[in-house]
Amino acid sequence: MSTIETIVEDLKALPPARLEAVAEMVRQFRKTSGMSQEERHAIFTRTAGALSAEEADEMERVIQEGCGRVASPKVSVLPYTLRTILPIT
Repeated sequence: MSTIETIVEDLKALPPARLEAVAEMVRQFRKTSGMSQEERHAIFTRTAGALSAEEADEMERVIQEGCGRVASPKVSVLPYTLRTILPIT
């Protein structure tokens, strides 16, 4: 079975609400997959300061509680975005 066939079969098994969530993720992926690194960085820059330090700490805490960790020990993406791109002290 090809990858696309496997995906279609997996999608057929999902309830309608989950199927809509997957459809939205695919739309977002299609929208951003052609973006350059500079365009992605610009998006982060435009949202800098959107969270207060308290909100960022709370987000990090909730993610750690729900997932057991914020990011892979090898690639620490979320702390980078929360602590480096956003001006948090």
